[in-house]
Amino acid sequence: MKRQSTLSKVGCFFEYAVKKPNNLITVKKRKLAGLQTVQKALLQELFPRRVERNPCIRFTYFDSNWHKQKLAKLITHNTTRNKELKIKTVESISNRRGLIKQTDQFNQYSVASKNLSNYYILQPGYFAYNPSRINVGSIAYKRNDQTSLVSPLYVSFYTATEINDDYLLEWFKTDDFKLQRQRLSEGSVRELLSFNQLAEMKLKFASYSEQAKIARLLELVNQKIKLNEQKIAKLITLNKSLLHKMLL
Repeated sequence: MKRQSTLSKVGCFFEYAVKKPNNLITVKKRKLAGLQTVQKALLQELFPRRVERNPCIRFTYFDSNWHKQKLAKLITHNTTRNKELKIKTVESISNRRGLIKQTDQFNQYSVASKNLSNYYILQPGYFAYNPSRINVGSIAYKRNDQTSLVSPLYVSFYTATEINDDYLLEWFKTDDFKLQRQRLSEGSVRELLSFNQLAEMKLKFASYSEQAKIARLLELVNQKIKLNEQKIAKLITLNKSLLHKMLL
């Protein structure tokens, strides 16, 4: 009887510690996959395709034709360096977290050079990207109000007033950007994207208010995706912890 009782307790604990968390993780992963499908579809439909002037889906009351211009007319290269050494905070680009302090990314260890005079000054409202890793999403936008530095290996720029920065940030995820980037880097050993190459790309854009609506919708989806990813990570951690306790 005692053995049966022990086995019963083990079975109950296994049900609680393994099966239920695993089931929840499966459900959350399905939801995440669904949200990622929605995100991909919106990026395809809210931005014009290569041969189209306007996108397939538009918000109510917006019917004006979109514009098309080279980015050279819409962005300005940031070449301001930290010559006076007034700024000490160095940031790196994380594909998942955007701009973060190097000491946070590398566990209190900075990989920056001791001489920061050659580093670019990154003001709030500026973009920065890694030219050798932009193909995997290594681009970020400076949202907070703290001026910082980025590596001289990075490319930094800011936009003209008619461009909504969040809209442009979403455009970097589209097939249109991907195809133009691939075309411009043809023949290169590595897929580097210099500022001059970026400036040669053509951007299709609507009025500022329509750009803002598009960016806001996509940001809502982004937030839901991030929230689900966090929940999955917590469930996986919980599952591992319970399994560890069960095996002690």
